[in-house]
Amino acid sequence: MKTLITWPVIFIIVGCGTVSTQTYVSKSTSSSAASSWFECNQYSNADSLGININNLSFSALQSPNLVDALQQSHVGWIRISLFWAWIERQPGNFDWRDVDTGLAILANSHINVLLTLAGPTPCWALTATPGCIAPAYVVPPTEEWANFVRQAVLRYHNQVHYWEIWNEPDLFEGLNVLDPTSRLLQYRDNILVPAAQAIHQIDSSAKVVAPALAAIPSANTAKGPELESALSLLFANSVGSLVDVISLHSYYPESSVAKVLTIQNVLNATGTSAKPLWITEEGDGTLNIQSGQTVQADQAEFMNNEIDAEKKTANIEKVFWFALTDSPNINGQHVDDYGLINNQDYITYSWTPRPTFTLLRTVIQQACSNN
Repeated sequence: MKTLITWPVIFIIVGCGTVSTQTYVSKSTSSSAASSWFECNQYSNADSLGININNLSFSALQSPNLVDALQQSHVGWIRISLFWAWIERQPGNFDWRDVDTGLAILANSHINVLLTLAGPTPCWALTATPGCIAPAYVVPPTEEWANFVRQAVLRYHNQVHYWEIWNEPDLFEGLNVLDPTSRLLQYRDNILVPAAQAIHQIDSSAKVVAPALAAIPSANTAKGPELESALSLLFANSVGSLVDVISLHSYYPESSVAKVLTIQNVLNATGTSAKPLWITEEGDGTLNIQSGQTVQADQAEFMNNEIDAEKKTANIEKVFWFALTDSPNINGQHVDDYGLINNQDYITYSWTPRPTFTLLRTVIQQACSNN
């Protein structure tokens, strides 16, 4: 569901994006869509809704087409990742150039940022892995990881106020530890705790967002007792006090609201029930695996139903849809089908909206116009 590029891609700056005239009207197109869940800023961007571009590198933001798509969506937030191995390729040698540029572009576009601090762990930090030839999603050495976090927060604390710690650490692909329970414990003790402490020490007003669980059966964190057990383990020993916003992921066919409602008891037990809850990834692909045919209308229908349910509950504060574009592989080819837009390539980002993009924009415009 989330294939990340493995090496940064160089992007060429070109002209504006292409916008289709097609429309997709939500079933909730009446004034009832403008519930209190939607808070719109002066630019008519919705504070409750965001889009993931964490399947792209920061350099993608140098494409005016990509930024144009984000602005036209009218979401108030984007979620993007800071990949440790690409920033600190050698110990103490940080390359922030694309991040500096990307954050400045987002600020000028009046879009807020949820920045995910993530692996892979660079080879130089893997002293226990002789012959390392490529960065890996393994448990990092604590001090080196904490230092990377400190350097990021020191540099960007005036621009970034919400920091998410790692991505889907309950998956083996997210953290290469075989035993699921040990995987969660090592994430908590070696990644979450040192990162959260470093963030709060540098910026007491910053918000730590975690644990960004996939929350699916293959991770042993499925909705229900498994997810409750995972959160109970992660927030034990007062670790929950280090987390300011609880984040989970939710994908078709599951309802994010149903998933969240099953964890209320464990949140009460761990003293975290008053904390905001964000769905930092939600989505549905446009490809029917059995038929091999695109089902873009079904993707839009799922989004419509989810937003309609989410805006009626007090349990979910923000939702970030995955993703603006399909994910690229190292050759710049589309390798999944979750994108809200159909981008021609990963160089120019010339694009046309899919029905989900048009729906999202329509829902936000209607809600903001009624506020």
